[in-house]
Amino acid sequence: PPGLASALAASTTPQLLIPGLTLTPGLTYSLRLTATMTAEPSVYSTADVDVEVASEDLVVTTTAPVRDVSASASVVIDASASFDPNDPDDVIDTLRFSLRATPRITIDPAWSSTDGRVITIPAGVLEAGTTYTLVLTGTKDTRSASATVTVRVVAE
Repeated sequence: PPGLASALAASTTPQLLIPGLTLTPGLTYSLRLTATMTAEPSVYSTADVDVEVASEDLVVTTTAPVRDVSASASVVIDASASFDPNDPDDVIDTLRFSLRATPRITIDPAWSSTDGRVITIPAGVLEAGTTYTLVLTGTKDTRSASATVTVRVVAE
């Protein structure tokens, strides 16, 4: 990454500290570390080290996990608090969401907000007297995580 080599080149401590979010998850970095005696610069040692940066799990959270709703009300599933610990601002890639319902309903992409983090199921889509399990899955690169919301639809 830009600036990393120059930031580490002048280190005078026996420890190597790379600030969080500096290295890209999923990549392997080859580092050559050289230690030199301050009093005798001709005395030194070098070691080559490969550092593989692992990705952290995605965090997918939604609004209330269990609730009753009226058959005449919309159901809003808000995943705005979901994030990727490796890329909290979605600079590298965007966290994408999909919804699955049991019993099955046809999911209309128009129900999603522009960024996909809020899904509104319109009133009348869910049948009164039925309990639905709604699974919201967030995906990014090869990772995915889900959150489940249980909705019991009651007649008015």
